[in-house]
Amino acid sequence: MREIRLATLSDIPSILEIERDRFPSSFYSQRIYESALRSDSEMVLICEEEGAIIGFLYLSYSLEEAEINHVAVKKAFEGKGIASSLMRKAEKMLYEKEVKAMLLEVRKSNLRAINLYECLGYKYYRTRKNYYQDNSEDAWCYMKGIVNERRNHSRFGIKL
Repeated sequence: MREIRLATLSDIPSILEIERDRFPSSFYSQRIYESALRSDSEMVLICEEEGAIIGFLYLSYSLEEAEINHVAVKKAFEGKGIASSLMRKAEKMLYEKEVKAMLLEVRKSNLRAINLYECLGYKYYRTRKNYYQDNSEDAWCYMKGIVNERRNHSRFGIKL
């Protein structure tokens, strides 16, 4: 059975294992995740199946908006709805905190992730040229208003 929950300090080694596998050039460290778990403006969710962490989502947020820093799923579990489940859970939790929008950046070549974000209702709004560490690729920026699915309206009072 799958469960999505807030990460704890004991989850960090598994998060880092997925991080290093999926983002080999990432600078995210144990210290960054430890700090995130203690922060009032960051959140780390994990997806666990049979006691093993198979995916995670890390984001930062303020009063009005959140930015997804990383979403990653173990390769063996790709295409099984884990990333979308993590993102939907984050949206619900942020709605309760009255956050109004979620932002993210994605490599323009990462078509699988772009498809996921667009299917979840994220809209492209700009390009960041040569965004990544090696300056080899642009980032496409996406945004989504956070919605209460039961009432189908955003915090802005806009009917969707």
